[in-house]
Amino acid sequence: MMTKEMTKPLPISKWMVYNSYQKVIAQDGRAGIDKRSIEQFHEDLSGNLDSIWNRMTSDSYFPPPVSRKQSGKRSSGILAVSDHIAQGVIRDYLEPSFENIFHSSSFGYRPGRSAHSAIKQCRNNCIKYAWMVDVYIKGLFDNVNHDIMLQLLQQHTQEKWIMLFMHHSFDKWMDEVNTQNPFERYADNIIVHCSSKEEAELLLEKLKARMQEYELELHPKKTKIKYCKNYQWNDKCGNNSFTFWSDSFQQRIIKTIFHRKNRIALFNAAIGQQAKTSIKAKLRAVLMCYKLS
Repeated sequence: MMTKEMTKPLPISKWMVYNSYQKVIAQDGRAGIDKRSIEQFHEDLSGNLDSIWNRMTSDSYFPPPVSRKQSGKRSSGILAVSDHIAQGVIRDYLEPSFENIFHSSSFGYRPGRSAHSAIKQCRNNCIKYAWMVDVYIKGLFDNVNHDIMLQLLQQHTQEKWIMLFMHHSFDKWMDEVNTQNPFERYADNIIVHCSSKEEAELLLEKLKARMQEYELELHPKKTKIKYCKNYQWNDKCGNNSFTFWSDSFQQRIIKTIFHRKNRIALFNAAIGQQAKTSIKAKLRAVLMCYKLS
């Protein structure tokens, strides 16, 4: 049950709403909004912004149903302009204080914590640790238990706005129980580094049980134990490569001045094939526009 303190009016100003609106418009509708809906919103701009502010400050803001679109096998929501503005207000208000509690190995949807930062850290850890668990949470964004989420939220704030699910279910747990295993987490994709195959197998079983406590499930096909094969280790494993966001990790031959043959086999990252294909498609589109002009 929600406490009375958590139903108090929200401490936001009209300037916060307007500032969030400016950020949404600067994206030109790329965050899931079609251009026509922006034009409709502008027909009564002052009234629409006032409506968002009034509903948020009176604790009566309820977003309308979200239409769905399919991208590959993942369904994503298309939000109304007002929902994007309201979400922006929430993010701007809570982000500074929550950044102080989030884990340093948690990346994505955070300022200055991009996928490139996660890949860089993952590359360094793959050199230090021979084994890793490539973890995918099955349907994280669709299967979050909101009752549990609100219980966690009450530990940190009286505003009922933010999802701290993975911070509690994984990040904090790793710091308390698995301190010897560094990790990189970008939303629902996690890389956990281990010193041996046995340690990786044990950690995977513990992680399955941990996720069940929060009514989550590891993806049965995508979650696997991998071996970061390089010149230092001689173990054998069929899973010697993985993809973490845009980069493909595998054994690569690199030049070095520190080895007598000037070349060593090192587990390293490079841009993945899917990212290459996407970049080539964008370049072709730019060149085609240039030729037509």
